[in-house]
Amino acid sequence: MAAGLTVPIENIALIQDNLNHYAAETGLSEELGEEIQVDGQLKIQEATVEVVEELNRLAPFGTDNLKPLFLFKNVESQDVRRIGGDQAHLKMKLVEDNTFLDVIGFQFGSVADEIGLYSDVSVVGKLAINEWNGSRKTQLMLEDLAIEGVQVFDSRSTQIPAALCNTEQADFIFFDQLNFEKYGHLLPDTSFSHHLTDGAAIDQFEMKTTQLIFVDCPSDSEWVKELLIANHPEKIIACFYSREELYLNGIPNRNQFGQVFKYIATHVDIDVRNKLTLLATHLKIKENNLIFIISVFLEIGFVTITDGVMNVVKDVQKKELEQTTTYKKRLKQIESENFFVYSHFSELESWMKQQANATL
Repeated sequence: MAAGLTVPIENIALIQDNLNHYAAETGLSEELGEEIQVDGQLKIQEATVEVVEELNRLAPFGTDNLKPLFLFKNVESQDVRRIGGDQAHLKMKLVEDNTFLDVIGFQFGSVADEIGLYSDVSVVGKLAINEWNGSRKTQLMLEDLAIEGVQVFDSRSTQIPAALCNTEQADFIFFDQLNFEKYGHLLPDTSFSHHLTDGAAIDQFEMKTTQLIFVDCPSDSEWVKELLIANHPEKIIACFYSREELYLNGIPNRNQFGQVFKYIATHVDIDVRNKLTLLATHLKIKENNLIFIISVFLEIGFVTITDGVMNVVKDVQKKELEQTTTYKKRLKQIESENFFVYSHFSELESWMKQQANATL
């Protein structure tokens, strides 16, 4: 059950590299995992304190009398986190039929980064009783686990997390050009950045890794759906950062459209290139909403902008604002942001898993 040798300290790294290389080349590394003999499969509701006390009557446990190992198959993970001073250990809850079981995994800390919230997992471990402040409940000492299906992680925030750009072996999806220019070149050499701006780019995209990271929010929710169905990632990180926060700003009402048009109609040579902020302050309209209103007017033909100077166009036929491409695009962006940024994560996770498991 053991082996040893004597070697100069300076050669340890070299020996380790060569052993690892040999194991990888011969396929031995895939066969080294010890086979676990499971004594039985339980439902979480069956793992009671009384059951553990009954099992403990088989003690003492040791080499010739191993403590029973139990399998809990396809149960839901919750509250997954690292614990310990060096964050080396794993703690989580398993849920099945509204019954909970605490799990402790010593030296499983790194696995916490691979288990998404509400993921389906199968775990093997030894049952024990945890006593705290007079309360006694069952917990599982983890021996091994398998993560079922695609994993989805919630990294949504009011900014792009700095640590996100350190993720190795991932495909980063940028829909926003400014974010792509700012962060795309900061990624590790093992990861890839992709700037996708339209349906054609979505159709041509192919993953280079098994991990997909949505850095920012798309203009159209269908783009994410198409990417997931076509590529079937094993791991998804949902950041969906929204620089403009269109959902919170909403769409300007007709009074605001009328207010801006009235100002434009009564002024000439409006310097929108250099004085847009001042104009927004004067009209008491958010600057990005003012840009949107002007964009709609420009599409309809109500105004012209030449070298940053805007003027009204006289005697233009009345047109419906809602029928413009600019207006319709804004509605889609708001709908997309509402779902990807503000929906409950369980809803978003369920939807993304459904798309990733779908077929074309």
